Amino acid sequence: MTRKKIMLEVLSAHAEQLLKNQNRSQDYISLFPENEDLPPLLNLAGHIKEALQPVTLPPSFKARLQKDLMAAAHLKQVQRSDHRPAPHLNATRISLFISAAVGAILALTGIVVFIRKQRRLAA
Repeated sequence: MTRKKIMLEVLSAHAEQLLKNQNRSQDYISLFPENEDLPPLLNLAGHIKEALQPVTLPPSFKARLQKDLMAAAHLKQVQRSDHRPAPHLNATRISLFISAAVGAILALTGIVVFIRKQRRLAA
């Protein structure tokens, strides 16, 4: 195994441990003491884990996103098969749906980040 693949495996294992709320950074560092890049990467992963909070999306958003993605997938399939869009779906409408879904996700992310910063400032 190459050094790069080994480090990818170590970082993957460390991420899995963090998801289980177990921080075994020192174990990994002691296994690879010659690797100067490993401690900062593990430390960064720990900070990212602490900063991120799970986001619960409303069921209506999930349903709308699924509908939009299915419509986009259908359109692509139709375009691949005969290069003509289905009569009830046009590219502009699909682009609008995808843009709206991406915008909603970005807005939710912004709200979560804002709330987290406000909580930190209040603490």
